[in-house]
Amino acid sequence: MASIEDKQSNGEPDDLSFLRTEDYICLNCSVVTQNGISRRMALAAEAFGNKMCFLEDITLENVTPDFPACIFVLEQALSVRALQEFVNSSENSNLSII
Repeated sequence: MASIEDKQSNGEPDDLSFLRTEDYICLNCSVVTQNGISRRMALAAEAFGNKMCFLEDITLENVTPDFPACIFVLEQALSVRALQEFVNSSENSNLSII
């Protein structure tokens, strides 16, 4: 249980709102296809230093997803809010290009 010192002003423990160096993260989301099928997808990459990423389908019951390819290690500490703002700004800029 988090102590009073570990809590921020909004009442969340510090660990929940700040990602530290060497933390492992898996970015995933739910998408609905044009056919109306709901899928869970995770961002994945093949090798160290590879900048080519792809989406791994993690909803299939008969096929085990490749979770090791979906785990990323942070090189810098960053706040969860900064990560959310970065993803949202990237989505908005991609939408304006299309």
